[in-house]
Amino acid sequence: LAFGVPAGLMILATIIFVLGSRSYKKYPPKENVIARVTKVIITSLRNKVKSAEYREHWLDHALDGHNCTTNSMCLEIGEKKSLNETCAQRVFVEDVKALLRVTVMLLPIPMFWALYDQQVTNEISGFQMGLTSSLNGFAYLFELPPTTRPNERCQRDPHYFLVYPAVEKCGIRTTPLRRMVAGGVVAALAFVIAALVQFRVNYTLPDPPSANVAFVSFSNVYDRCNLTLSSPDLPTKTIPFNSSLVDDEVIGLHQAYRINVGSRNRQITFTVTPQKPCTDIPTKFSMNLKGGQAYQGILTRHGFTYNPIKLEKPKTGQEQSLLNVNLMVPYEALPKSVFWANCSNISTDCPVYSKGLALCKHNTHGKPICDAHDRTAVFGWPYGRVNENKTAVFYTFKDIDVGTFDVFYIAHKYTDTTDRDLIHQFYYIPLDGVTVQVIGIGAMYSLTIQTNSSNPKALEWNMNTLIPANEMNILWQIPQYVVITAAEILISITGLEFAYSQAIEMLVYAAVMLVVICIFALQAAFYYHYVDYADSQDSEDVFTQDSKDTSSRKELGNGTNQS
Repeated sequence: LAFGVPAGLMILATIIFVLGSRSYKKYPPKENVIARVTKVIITSLRNKVKSAEYREHWLDHALDGHNCTTNSMCLEIGEKKSLNETCAQRVFVEDVKALLRVTVMLLPIPMFWALYDQQVTNEISGFQMGLTSSLNGFAYLFELPPTTRPNERCQRDPHYFLVYPAVEKCGIRTTPLRRMVAGGVVAALAFVIAALVQFRVNYTLPDPPSANVAFVSFSNVYDRCNLTLSSPDLPTKTIPFNSSLVDDEVIGLHQAYRINVGSRNRQITFTVTPQKPCTDIPTKFSMNLKGGQAYQGILTRHGFTYNPIKLEKPKTGQEQSLLNVNLMVPYEALPKSVFWANCSNISTDCPVYSKGLALCKHNTHGKPICDAHDRTAVFGWPYGRVNENKTAVFYTFKDIDVGTFDVFYIAHKYTDTTDRDLIHQFYYIPLDGVTVQVIGIGAMYSLTIQTNSSNPKALEWNMNTLIPANEMNILWQIPQYVVITAAEILISITGLEFAYSQAIEMLVYAAVMLVVICIFALQAAFYYHYVDYADSQDSEDVFTQDSKDTSSRKELGNGTNQS
């Protein structure tokens, strides 16, 4: 929308301009104005260096040695008027003086546009990690606030024809330069508003641990069994079932452990005490912690496992949250249709499933399906990392869209092929009863899937929150958009009005074009980097092939599939 609205208005303006072009008088160009201005400036500088004669303005040296009787332009004017009354070269020098005065006054304008673009960049990069795009159950796109700019321009431009006269009736003269100064003040106010919003956004971002401190969050995935953790020199904490230790700066909640480990790794031992009789609970476990690192510990019936994590929010600017999967499904509990999970020695080589896994958009009209062609509906992992005890598999954190998903065991039909259509063919088997919902933007979730205590063939799952979702609404961007657009109108439109009223029209065209070309050249030299798509890695596949896959093309077997 932010690009579509201006593009539509530009097309409409072009059509109107073309339709009205017949009403304009089109004069053919008579001379190269830029070349003539350059010649006057160079001549003035050269004559000033050579001549000892004093001139009121250094550009007057351009008239040194000038003779109207031999100048074609002066002669052309002299045929209409007295030769002594008008000198074409003197008139042009006066026009160049006016042009230079206007140019000097407009020198700060490029700095304004640089700061203007910087503010827009900060809005995009800063807010994409800390804002939400829903209000009272109504969701809208992140592109909504930028659309206020073109709409406000259409409304503000005629509005200023009413504001300026009203201000002047109060005894305040609104000259172009005063309006431009007011625009600068308004632009500064926009930066103040942006800073206040950014401070609030930064307040909601996760706090990373310092170099000598380790953060540890625990998740209790037991069913109806509260657990109490204790360790020497550390506070005792109780974790309710199906919940985690969470830090939330917004409400001042700090539940995770902050452990000073010093400059070396430190081993911490925790004691687990259930608040009521529960089965299969480890009484003690140890963790090897490193400074500057955050960890997630998971207490399950299959034992204790922990993984290093990075406390962050999604940076794509989309409606997404981070999610990882902790899978604790032994091979004996897998459906027979998951034939690609075969293993020569299940007890030692691969006691738990660690191959392809995917979250696919929930099908509300029938059985679960996984369409690997739809990149917006499938989020997959080619494999997971097995823990030291070989009881759990950790699938790394991934940006997941907000919505409801089914979980699937998944594998490519072909392990090695250059045929793109064949690469997109998958086997997929749903994990029965595992349908999860990702709620909120900017959160960090951990999904744990394990076998049921009473039925080893059945599965149960827990979704725990490690970082809460964004709480600040993206509509807080709109005030600064309104203010910066008002500043843009005050400076850009008034600046053009000032330039065209204070310098001859054709010279202004030349100066403006020169400034635009200089800015474009600087952008091309220092900002833009060429992209060679021919050499970039093909990233259209949802799942990355393991480098250890066999090099020969082969079928994995028969089973439920989707082509």
